[in-house]
Amino acid sequence: HGKDCLLAEHEALRDAKDNGKLYISPYNDIKVLAGQGTLAIELFEQLQEQFNSQTLDAIFVPVGGGGLISGVAAHVKAVSPSTRVYGCNPKNDAHMARCVAAGEMIEGDGYLEEGGNTLSDGTAGAAEHGSVTFPLCCELVDEWLEITEEELGQAVVDMLEQHHKAVEGSAGLGIAGFRRKAAELEGKTVAIVVCGGNAKAHVMRDLLNKYLPAPTAESA
Repeated sequence: HGKDCLLAEHEALRDAKDNGKLYISPYNDIKVLAGQGTLAIELFEQLQEQFNSQTLDAIFVPVGGGGLISGVAAHVKAVSPSTRVYGCNPKNDAHMARCVAAGEMIEGDGYLEEGGNTLSDGTAGAAEHGSVTFPLCCELVDEWLEITEEELGQAVVDMLEQHHKAVEGSAGLGIAGFRRKAAELEGKTVAIVVCGGNAKAHVMRDLLNKYLPAPTAESA
C-alpha cells in the first residue's frame, strides 16, 4: 500500500484497529528483531563448521527500519565486540543513517534525495517515530554507508552474472557496501547479508541493459 514501507505500516495499523486484528511491526518489535538476529547465530555456526574459527572482521547489513541490523548487530557485538558492523542505506532514502547522524528521529521527508526514488524499495520509507531500533542502531552500528543507485544497480547485476542469483534491490545494499570497502578489508573475514529475492523481471531487464558489459569476442 502506498509508495513506501511507512505508508504501508500506517495502513496496516489502521486496518488492524478498525477490524480488531493484531498488528505486528516488521521491525519495531523486540521479539521480531530478536528473531532476525538469529541470522547472526547461524553465521557464527557456519564460520565454526566451515573454517573452524569464530573470527569475523566485518559484516554488511541492509537497513530500512533497522530491525534486521539491530538484531544481527546485538548478537555480533555480544559474541565478537571487535567485529565492525556496517549499515547500508540507499543514498536517496537513507532515513536511519540520517537519524543516527542527527542524534534523533527525523520526521517528514526532508531527508530524501531525488524524491526518494530507489531500487531498494524493500528499505524505502521512514522508520516509525520512537522505534525501538533507533537507540540500538546508534549504539551498535560502527559505520553507515549511503549507497548510490549506480552502485546498487551494478551490485544486483554482478550478483546475477557472477553468482547466478537474482536478488532484489535491497539485497544489493550489503554487496555494494562491501565493494566500496573491499580494499580496506582485503585479507579479512567478511560477511554480507543478502536478503530478498523479490526481483521483478522488468527491473532486472532494465538493470541488465544498463550495467551488463557487452560481450567480447572472447566471451561470446
